[in-house]
Amino acid sequence: NQTAGKDSAIERTRRLFYVCVSRARQSLAIVLFAADVPRAVAAVEESAIGELVDIVTVAELEHIAT
Repeated sequence: NQTAGKDSAIERTRRLFYVCVSRARQSLAIVLFAADVPRAVAAVEESAIGELVDIVTVAELEHIAT
């Protein structure tokens, strides 16, 4: 547990995500499931990677497919 000085599940997930992202050579697709899509999009856009990524929502994909 965290109180015992051990990593939390969130911390382990964060490190695993970093490893996966940092190993990408040409391209990388990240799928994010969120109840509040506009808030999730805003969080990514405001993050350190925001200017480096293209964000495509399900609504945009459905529009492209029709």
